Amino acid sequence: MTTNEMADRLCPKEAADYIGLSVRTLARYRAERMGPAWLKVGRSVQYRRASIDAWLKAQEQTPHRNP
Repeated sequence: MTTNEMADRLCPKEAADYIGLSVRTLARYRAERMGPAWLKVGRSVQYRRASIDAWLKAQEQTPHRNP
């Protein structure tokens, strides 16, 4: 793993701040398997910034007009 990849890993608090959610909501998302992909390294949970960005992009909604 490169130094850049290591720097792009976030702890749950950093990931929650990055997304704009609470740490508790992010933990619930993990439990319900509905949030961004995460890593389990030993006993610690980590997120890759690229995984968070991909998940956020997948959440994008296109507004539409009702006739």
